Amino acid sequence: MSKDYIFEIEKCLSLFTEPYRAPGMKIAFVNAQPLSGTQEISVIKSGRETKIRLSQAIGRQRPTPIDSFKLFSAIFADEKGDCVFADWLICGLTYKVHSKILSRRMLNRVAHPAAYALASNGKIPDLRKIIEMPLLPEDGFAWTLSGELSDILIEALMSFTVEKDLIPSSAERAKGTIDPYSAFSMRMLPLVESRIDSFLLSDAEIGDDPSSEEILQIWFKHIFLRKNLNAFMPASAKFSKGLVSSIMKVTCEIEAGADNPPERRKCALDDLPPLEKIINLQFICARQEKYISEIMCISNGELCADLRKISMSFSQLRLLKPERFKKDLESALSSFNAKADSLEKIEKYLLASEFAEGSAPELNSEIYGAIKEDSDLFAPWPALENLLKEEDN
Repeated sequence: MSKDYIFEIEKCLSLFTEPYRAPGMKIAFVNAQPLSGTQEISVIKSGRETKIRLSQAIGRQRPTPIDSFKLFSAIFADEKGDCVFADWLICGLTYKVHSKILSRRMLNRVAHPAAYALASNGKIPDLRKIIEMPLLPEDGFAWTLSGELSDILIEALMSFTVEKDLIPSSAERAKGTIDPYSAFSMRMLPLVESRIDSFLLSDAEIGDDPSSEEILQIWFKHIFLRKNLNAFMPASAKFSKGLVSSIMKVTCEIEAGADNPPERRKCALDDLPPLEKIINLQFICARQEKYISEIMCISNGELCADLRKISMSFSQLRLLKPERFKKDLESALSSFNAKADSLEKIEKYLLASEFAEGSAPELNSEIYGAIKEDSDLFAPWPALENLLKEEDN
């Protein structure tokens, strides 16, 4: 049992405090004779020390993700032997351990490769399905993808530094009839709802009365994109174009007379009502500049100069110069779209070159064959199957 492995296990356990874990708990791995029956792992808890007895078969070899999944399930088991946490958390912890170990051995390794493939093409997984889908190690590729997404979710929860025990309390198996997603929602919604505006990438993402599920999905989309995309691993040009297109409409509050409340209306930026009648004009400008800043953070660097020009055009809107604003915006958009189209052609060329020696099924016959044997494995993420089909063609 390597020191790296034990170190990563203990790092994961440090995310938990009482009553989920005794303070200062130390993990001691003890190789033992074959345990009773088919049992490979047993956990003995005594005060601050937890002894994990492994069968000789596991103790002598490099632990696999399946071993780690069993290990975490055993550590967090109740008196009846049932794990007290939802499967997504155990799956995420398992992926985290093995991902960290691989990163030490492989420089510049992408921590979440499948998630990056989805994020760069604007394919956002459904948060509810990540939490509720009961995947197990024997589900193969889908379980690995679930591990990536669950690990991203764990890291997102870790960012709420003020909240104590947010990770275990949001993943604890609920007693009674409540489902895992509802338990997660009850814990997370109060933290996310008040900050929803900071997670938006456009006004089009949210309606006037969003449901709790829509709010949590918007939050997850934000952290999913920010965790996977950056200047070195940017979004595809096609996705960046789509994001810019989505901010071309804004929500205006328009004066409706002295005795009437303001009228809320979706308006295209090239067809705004008279600026002096837009009550929230300054807010619109600030919000659009924020959206563009978010898009710049995840876009190809070749596009950033034009994105900056799009942002600067709103200074004319602030000065109530609509004609100058339209001219500057049109010029910046034209340049942006031309560069994005050029980048898109390059990306397609590189992708075609990548598969010049064979299609994805031919190059990855073992993995791809396992995926195709059971189409239900794609149930949580049909977008990934569509993406693979697009790459094959």
